[in-house]
Formats: sequence, C-alpha cells, structure tokens
Amino acid sequence: MKLAEALILKEDLQERLEKIEVRLLNNANVQEGEIPVENPQDLMADLEQVTEELTDLVIRINRTLGTVKFNDTDTISDIITKIDGILNKREILSNFLEAAMIKPDRYRRSDLRYLRTVNVKELQKQVDELSRQYRELDNRFQEKNWTIDLVE
Repeated sequence: MKLAEALILKEDLQERLEKIEVRLLNNANVQEGEIPVENPQDLMADLEQVTEELTDLVIRINRTLGTVKFNDTDTISDIITKIDGILNKREILSNFLEAAMIKPDRYRRSDLRYLRTVNVKELQKQVDELSRQYRELDNRFQEKNWTIDLVE
C-alpha cells in the first residue's frame, strides 16, 4: 500500500469512528418496552474493530513518515513539520494583515487617529511568498506520497 492510500484510508476510518460514536449515542437509551434501533453491543464490537485497524494503520504511517527520506536531508516527517510551520506563519501574518487593513471609524476631528504599524504592501508580499512556498512543497509532498510504500 502506498503512503497516500494509507492517509486516505486513515481519514475514512476516522470518519467511521465518528459515525459509530453517533450511532452509539443514539442507541444509549430507549423508552421502556422499546428496543434500540441498533444493538449497542454490535456497535461496540465495530468500535473495537475500527479502533484497532486505525491504530495499526497510524503506527505504520508514523513509522513510514519517520524513516523514509523525502530528499537528501529530510524525512517525510520533517517535510510535514516544515509545511505546518509555513501554514502557521502564513495564517498569523494573514490575520495581522487583515487587522492592519481595517480602517477605524473616525467621526470627528477630535477622535483619536490610528496609524498602521506595518507596511501592508510588504506584509502582503510575505504572505504571498509563504503561500507559494507552501504550494510548491505540498505539491512535491503529495506527489511523493504516491511513490512511497507504507512500512510494515
């Protein structure tokens, strides 16, 4: 199985767990004399099976991420960390840029004036550069995922 397939399967298993939880909650109580729509014992067995399958898969994914090289210096895990770092920085700077672009209302001459503390144009260039870096690195990462075999 390729890493990309494993990541897709992981997402599917996580969704199944969420649905099992909802189904369990919906069948936790019934009116006296009624029977639950689904047997909670069967649902708990499904929960056990899916949890075990997901746990085993995540262990294999983590082993793969930590051992397989992305390039000469970085593992797949290193690249994920770099992508996350770029995304976090870009989000913070984007929020800061948005705040800097808001013009406070000023109704009278006596109202306080607010000045921007940052060059919006330069900050926008930084955000755009981070977006470009993210796109390029993520594209290479996604492409690589389809070539990497999952570690047993």
